[in-house]
Amino acid sequence: MSKNKSLYLYHGSSEKVKVLLPHKSQGLFSARNRQKGVYATPNEKLAIAFALGPEPDENNRLLWTVECGSRNKVNIVFYYGHPSFGKKGYVYKVATEGFRKISQNQWVSKRPIKPLEIIEIAVDDYLGMVRYATKKERKKMTTRLDNNPFKY
Repeated sequence: MSKNKSLYLYHGSSEKVKVLLPHKSQGLFSARNRQKGVYATPNEKLAIAFALGPEPDENNRLLWTVECGSRNKVNIVFYYGHPSFGKKGYVYKVATEGFRKISQNQWVSKRPIKPLEIIEIAVDDYLGMVRYATKKERKKMTTRLDNNPFKY
């Protein structure tokens, strides 16, 4: 168990599956966030943010980030797009076995993972975690993306 005090990790998704399969991450700004794998976190609230199923806006744009603040506060910030209103999301509770810590809140496994538990959530119950970026924040993020070596 790779130096993790927690016995469990959590993975959030808008899709319900029996086995979590490794896939190429869509992470920004860092190679460690773009590995092929199953990502999980010891922070259940952070996993919930990913279960909100981000959807593109009317112009087919989607850009969002997750903020982890003090006291375990988590916000999902939409620059473009929105959560999957009226839909379900899924939080997968998994054992730490097979995962490697890559940052404070991220662990990755290169192999498929069978969840210990699947928790279904209603997206609309977690809209308090959502905020929309200001125009100034959008402009700053766009500039940052224009200079991002990890663009895809």
